[in-house]
Amino acid sequence: MTTAGTLTETKTGFIGHISDLAFDADIELVPNPRKSKEEHPKFVIYGKSPRGRRVEIGAAWSRISQNDNEYLSMSLSIMGNQVRVNALPDGDKEGQLFLRPFANPE
Repeated sequence: MTTAGTLTETKTGFIGHISDLAFDADIELVPNPRKSKEEHPKFVIYGKSPRGRRVEIGAAWSRISQNDNEYLSMSLSIMGNQVRVNALPDGDKEGQLFLRPFANPE
């Protein structure tokens, strides 16, 4: 199943959405306050519970591709499913990322 979505940069992180045929969720990425080592996630990912409560649903790591392009590797739990996607720059759109199913980008 293909997962899609977009992220828009904010002053402190990103906001956006992730969706496929089974779900459609708004998400927010904020800097990880527990990051103490380089290998720890750069961002914590939050979503909303069915009752509208803010819930931590995943994490995102900053990565560099084989072609020296920066991207985010994201792991989320949505509706009981583990979802892995990469957030890649959206061409000429400054501050915009698009989500693609997990792969090793070049």
